[in-house]
Amino acid sequence: MTRHCPVCRLRYPNDREHCFVDGHPLTEPTAWEPLERTGYRFVRALGSGRLWSTHEFHHVDSGARVAVKVLERDPSSEPGVRGRFLSAGRAAQRLDHPNLTRVIDVGEGPEGEVFWVTEYLDGEPLSALLSSGPVPRRGPLKILLHVARGLEHAHGAGLVHGDIDPRSIFILRSGVTKLCDLGLVPSVRRPDPNFRLPAQLTESDAFGSAYYPGVHLEPRDSMAADSYAFGVLIFELIAGRLPYDAKDALQLNVQRERLPVPTLRSVWADVPEPLEALTAGLMAKSASERPAIADAVLALTAIRAAAGFE
Repeated sequence: MTRHCPVCRLRYPNDREHCFVDGHPLTEPTAWEPLERTGYRFVRALGSGRLWSTHEFHHVDSGARVAVKVLERDPSSEPGVRGRFLSAGRAAQRLDHPNLTRVIDVGEGPEGEVFWVTEYLDGEPLSALLSSGPVPRRGPLKILLHVARGLEHAHGAGLVHGDIDPRSIFILRSGVTKLCDLGLVPSVRRPDPNFRLPAQLTESDAFGSAYYPGVHLEPRDSMAADSYAFGVLIFELIAGRLPYDAKDALQLNVQRERLPVPTLRSVWADVPEPLEALTAGLMAKSASERPAIADAVLALTAIRAAAGFE
């Protein structure tokens, strides 16, 4: 959330204190009107992305904690970006599932901001868990099944996630796994069938996320792309690494197009055959060959029961 001058309404980065035009102190997020009027008070910033920022608020009367994701007005963004963000939020608001982050409210601010109010998640993203070291092979099946169940519910309602990766998955302290940001990416950027990832990626470009969407295979806003990304997620959690060993995104695209789909057996000789088959099927190069997420839920349930995975 950027700061703005209450007099001339110019907008500034968060590190600026005063307006350079008239010298007035810039308005803090605590004075952001739409939520203030409904009894919410700003607590802290939680993070930010290319077009949105996330903040913790609490409700003065009830004491409830919520997370507020704000899409700020960006004149350089493509036409219709705000409308698609609103549409995605309202669609997600209609969903109710224990493995999906609950969207409580969707609205617009006085300076063109669009916001989602969601439940506050007490825990850590899966990306943080992965960065701390390998996940025990008997541990990921519960996480994966929770993600698949949430995604199955969304697909059943006709809503695609579009950007499944460890940063969009949250592990609560209670042990429940939640899928976040449902429909957020395709609502922000309309997929381009001719899109190719840049040849060079840096750490700040979130290189790992390039592995997840099947952008070279079909548009990101398709259920088949979600299936592909979920297959990559299974591979990473079970194998402890991503499926392709690429130095940059250009090499990654070449490997995905020319090399066989990597197998779990190449890194785990005793992998259960049903898990090997499911992962390979989800990452199939042809979208028509990938199983639906509903089928993945059935397969993962059977794998857990047969192998005694946690």
